[in-house]
Amino acid sequence: GCSPLSTSVLQSVMMSKRDNISAGEWACMLFGVGCASAVVFAQSGGLTGNASKTFFFGVAMAVASLFSSALDFVFKGLLGSGSVKLNALDTTCYMAIPAALMTSLLGAVLVKPVSSSWAAHFGPTMTDVAVFSKLWEINPTVFGWILASGLFAFVYNTFVTFMVVKLSPATTAFAGNFNKAATILVSLLLLEGNLPTGIRGVVMIGAIIGNIGAFAVYNILKKRRQSQK
Repeated sequence: GCSPLSTSVLQSVMMSKRDNISAGEWACMLFGVGCASAVVFAQSGGLTGNASKTFFFGVAMAVASLFSSALDFVFKGLLGSGSVKLNALDTTCYMAIPAALMTSLLGAVLVKPVSSSWAAHFGPTMTDVAVFSKLWEINPTVFGWILASGLFAFVYNTFVTFMVVKLSPATTAFAGNFNKAATILVSLLLLEGNLPTGIRGVVMIGAIIGNIGAFAVYNILKKRRQSQK
């Protein structure tokens, strides 16, 4: 929910001479992030239980992922609009290779817990390489779906890169935030068939409407600012 803020901060620091963000746009961003966070909070049922060390570790990893995603967006914006000016396809290809190498290396050495059904047959922890090895033994056809999902992910990342360059990193992150909030509502209505009961449902509907309004006003303010340049 906070990805537009982290992206905007890094965009202001790294691309300040190219695309400044006005005070009104910051206000819309903050309001939209608050609405998106309210949607997630209402859907999850709020805080339950006591926070553990694992919880705080998860929070730290979430914050790190936010700024990693923001850096990815800003870096794509720099490659597409700076002196290099790569197109969306080239940028995605060049960034996919180091990303694949890094994730493959981590997947080969990091041991992670697996589901209870896998733990009953293969042990409680496995590396990603070990999981793929077992999948190849059990059902090799799964790798066809893995390759297909990789292709779809590549196409999606190329589209996101195009939007980052065409609009801005902050605007793209804000649009993605709205999509996530709307997706939660659609999944609840179509897949589960109902909204959360009581105040949670009211909060969710209000937050999604607020997110839509914030995104609309943000774009109006941005177009007005750009037309005055």
